[in-house]
Amino acid sequence: QLVPLCTSQSLMAEIDAVLLDVDDTLYPVSSGFSDHRNGEVICKFMVENLGFESAESAKILRDEYFQRYHSTMKGLNVATQEGRLPKPFKQEELGQYWADHCDYARFIRADPDQIEVIRSLAEDVGLKMAVFTNSPRVYALRCLEVLGLRK
Repeated sequence: QLVPLCTSQSLMAEIDAVLLDVDDTLYPVSSGFSDHRNGEVICKFMVENLGFESAESAKILRDEYFQRYHSTMKGLNVATQEGRLPKPFKQEELGQYWADHCDYARFIRADPDQIEVIRSLAEDVGLKMAVFTNSPRVYALRCLEVLGLRK
């Protein structure tokens, strides 16, 4: 079953799927979770896994590259290529680190209303539901689990 996107005949488009971003969409920006992940957690990762001497020096570099690329992952990849990191960055390590070290319970939780709306769109309306993210898969799956949306 297709759902009309617009009621004007000249602009009528039909959709059969909904694509949702994970970060700052399935949970609100105001939760503080992204600031937590991209602040204290990434800095701790950079000290423990990339050899930075302090969280402060890690944050300075992370913020510099985030400002340019709007992605921690992309920024750390470029910083590795440019020789700016004490040790090379490996994407899979960050995904697992975020999955294991983010304080999910402090910032995000399942929202029964959101779960019901998404369930209804999928089951009652018949829309295909999908999520995407530029974050690592293991971390995204952990977010979906905490939000009660992982199937």
